[in-house]
This record gives sequence, C-alpha cells and structure tokens, in this order.
Amino acid sequence: MAYVGRRRLEGARRELDCPGSPYTVADVAARWQFTDSSHFRRAHRGTYGQRHSATG
Repeated sequence: MAYVGRRRLEGARRELDCPGSPYTVADVAARWQFTDSSHFRRAHRGTYGQRHSATG
C-alpha cells in the first residue's frame, strides 16, 4: 500500500507542478483519491518537506 500511496502522491505533485495548471490543491487531491485536501497537504509536506504553492 505504501507503493500505491507514493505513486498517487508523485502523480498529484506532477499535475500541480505543470505551469499554468488551472487546478487547485483540493481538485488534484480529489482526482488522485486522497480522502481530503488536508490529508494530501500533510502527505506532501511529509514527503517533500514543503507545502505546495497552489491555492485551494
């Protein structure tokens, strides 16, 4: 399960890192099946050591 979670987190990060992406953190978190955007934010910060700059 850790592998699947890591792959989802990587995919969400790639999507948010696209220049000009119209999607919010909440949009991407939902699309990558995180339970909620705060769960995604904690996972992202724990893995990459930073918050994502997108709003939402």
